[in-house]
Order: sequence, then structure tokens, then C-alpha cells
Amino acid sequence: MIDLSYSNRPEPLLDALAENVAAGQATLYDPVCLLVPNGYVAHYVMQGLARRRGIAAHVEARFLKKFLREVAEASAPGLRIVDRDIIEGELLALFHDGKRLALAELTAVRGYLDPEDGDRTALDRRRAQLAAQIAELFDEYAYSRPEMLAAWRKGALIAGWDEPLQRWQRELWLALFGRAGTLAGRDTATLQALGSEIRKLETVAADLRARDRGLLH
Repeated sequence: MIDLSYSNRPEPLLDALAENVAAGQATLYDPVCLLVPNGYVAHYVMQGLARRRGIAAHVEARFLKKFLREVAEASAPGLRIVDRDIIEGELLALFHDGKRLALAELTAVRGYLDPEDGDRTALDRRRAQLAAQIAELFDEYAYSRPEMLAAWRKGALIAGWDEPLQRWQRELWLALFGRAGTLAGRDTATLQALGSEIRKLETVAADLRARDRGLLH
């Protein structure tokens, strides 16, 4: 059974969480796993539990996306879930590929990466910074802008939304997730894509059950 608590203020939510932890943790040695969206929330929750219970022992705060990735990979052995860290690594490798960067669509990227004074340290720093920023964007786009990614996959753009920006981002995204992209293999999937496939299978299963009921009648 799912026990849902909701409030516009964090304090009542912490009160409810402390009660649930106390009810489920018979001793301080019993582990408690919490799923949180980020480190800030984890720190806030840990402090709140400690204030309410006097101590927060054997409480592990895990990030939601990492937890879901581990569950998905355990459910499908051999499948690699693509997350922001993997995207960042692939982008960093791409930013070292002079042939790829020479494409006309990536003129803006070259202009940002190339330091005027030829400082190699500055170049490496910009590569790392840009890879991290774009990886965060691509990870977020999977949830917030699926229609844009679908258009990019077809070679199109979303009209009316900064088309010059879309062009170089699309080129980078296709280098990773396009038909010949480095992350387009059958043994890789994003959490969003995996969730979409599961929902499709659930819809098919529901249709089959409805059809079977119709045949029985």
C-alpha cells in the first residue's frame, strides 16, 4: 500500500516521514533507504530526521534517477541505461574529435571552444564545462521536450524556438542518439525511452485483455 503525504510546506512532510521511519525501523541498526531528487534535499531531510528523532542512523539517501537506473539494469541484464554522466563523457570525447567539430553546423561550438591565445588549459576547461552543460540539457530534454527530440531525429527543427541554437544542439544530439550515434545501440536506452516502451507494452496488454473479455462474452 502506498502512503501518500502532501503539503505546501516541508515541515509537515518531514513530520510524516519521521513517523514512517520510526514505524519501520525497529532498531537504529535497521537500514532505511530514502529516494531524493538531489543532494540539497538529502541534506535537508537528514537534518530534519535528526532533529525529530534525536539521531538519523543507518539512513541512506539515494538519488531517484540512479535508483531507477539500477532497477532497470537489474531487470534487463546487459542493458546500459544512459544517464547524464554517460552523455557528458560521450560529448567530451566528441569535443576532441576535430573531424566532427569541422562540420558547418558546429561553427558555434568551435567558436566557443577555441581560445584566441591557444591556451590548451583553457581549451580543456571549456570542453569539460560545455560537455557538462549540454549533458544536463539533453538529459532534461528527454523529459521536457520529447517533441523537439522527435523532430531532431527526423532532421527537422521546432519552428519559432531559436533555430540557430537548435541546429548545433541537434547535430550534437544526433551524434549521440541518431541512427549511427554512439549511444544508439540496442544495448543502451535512456530511462525516458525505457519508460515509454513499458507504457506501450502496458497499453498492448490492456488491449489484449479487453479483447479476450469480449471473446469470452
